[in-house]
This record gives sequence, C-alpha cells and structure tokens, in this order.
Amino acid sequence: MSLLKNLKTDASIQGEQDRIGGGGAIESNVYDLTIDMAYITVSEEKTDGDGKVTGGAMAVTIIYKQENGKEITDTQYVTGGADKGKKNTYLDKDKNEQYLPGFLIMDAVAMLTLGKSISDLETEDKLVEVYDFQAKAKVAKKLPVITELIGKKLVAGILRVVANKKVKQQNGSYAVTNDKSTFNEVSKIFCARDDFKHMTVAEIRAKKADPSVTAKFYDEWKNNYAGKDKDTFKPVDGAPAGTSGGSQTASGATAPKTSLFG
Repeated sequence: MSLLKNLKTDASIQGEQDRIGGGGAIESNVYDLTIDMAYITVSEEKTDGDGKVTGGAMAVTIIYKQENGKEITDTQYVTGGADKGKKNTYLDKDKNEQYLPGFLIMDAVAMLTLGKSISDLETEDKLVEVYDFQAKAKVAKKLPVITELIGKKLVAGILRVVANKKVKQQNGSYAVTNDKSTFNEVSKIFCARDDFKHMTVAEIRAKKADPSVTAKFYDEWKNNYAGKDKDTFKPVDGAPAGTSGGSQTASGATAPKTSLFG
C-alpha cells in the first residue's frame, strides 16, 4: 500500500488558500517547471534515554526542471514525526486543526497536475540517486517513487531565501550559526493547463460554482515577491561558525475524491 494513503483529507479542515505572506539559488519569481522525479523519504526514528521517540516524519522530494534544463530540488514534510503522531495536520493556537504547509504544497502539486489529492497517488519502489551525508556523495537507494507525477508540468512561485545556516552537533541536534545560507523554497503552485492557466486550487474550485472566476492570485504573488529575497537572517550572539556552502483528528465528512478538473 502506498505510504501516501495515510495522508487524510477531511472536508472539515480548511484547505489551501491564496495568501501573500510576509549562492546558486534562482531569484524569487514564477517559473514554468516539469517534474523530473518525485520520491518519499521517512526520517529515522530514535528513542532517547527518557523513552521519547523522535523522527518518523515523512517528506516528499520533487526534482523540477526549468525550460533551460536547470534543476530545482524541493523537499516538503507532509507529516510530523512520531512525537506528533505522524499526522499531516496540527493544532493551531486556537486549537483548530490545520494541514501542514508542506502537505498543502504537495497536495497542490498533485491536484493541479493530476486533478486528485496526493493521498490518492500510488508509489513504486525504484532506485533513486540521492545525497548521502555519511558518504558525502550521491548513492543509489531504493525509495517509494510517485511515478504518476513524473513528466507533469506546473507553474511554481519560488522564493530565494537568505537564512542562518545550521550545523549538525555531536549529539545530532542542529545549531544556528552566523553564516548565511541561500536556497530556494517553493511557496505556491499554479496550474499549467491551458483551460485553467495560472489558477490555484482555490480558484479552480471557486470557478466550478462561478464560471467568471479568473486567475488573479498569480499576478498578486508575482507583484509581491518577484525579484525580492525572503531574508530571515539574524545575527546570533555566541553562535558557532558554520562552514561555507549550500545553501486530534477532527470528525467530519471525507473530502470528495472527484477530480479537481471534473
């Protein structure tokens, strides 16, 4: 059974919305992309001396290709770890259940390319070249691959992020450093199909009820973010120096399984 089947969708939980949020990385903008690879990893579970279990979070990594052949790799965590119940939801400050941001991104990828939720996609175990931090090189590993997504086209709003670099400590934790790390972050997914060009999941759903709905959020996102870095870097007193480089389940009706485009 596909690991993705455990990613629930529930009509009582608010889905994706259209909101403007506050080195080798490409500049912030919208890009036409093709999915070259999509695979799943699950972080290793560990138990500490107090019996607390950590790890076990599921991530989906997608390798996108631009029209010029340049690759963009994006990893989004679609569930929390064992200490969070391995769920694709969390409780906000008002105790309302919300989807994890990473799940919403990856669900939008599936919805806007295949017309169905990521939880409805199948996986196949295949050998994938992935970077191994111990070997410090790419190695072939057998991983669940979401083959249905490969070759599909979409449009993505991508941010160039400048942040504090983190370095791994001897105890396995990560410490924030005073070095800067620059990397890309997929912020929003738009449809590439001609009949729903540049529309979001929310806009396509609205268009079913009102045919006059058009793609407005695409321009709003672009006007707010194109050419602007998302700079979160803050000097930290006493921070170590880094090394250069690199950037409870709500009851309710089950969300409909019909195609987004139907």
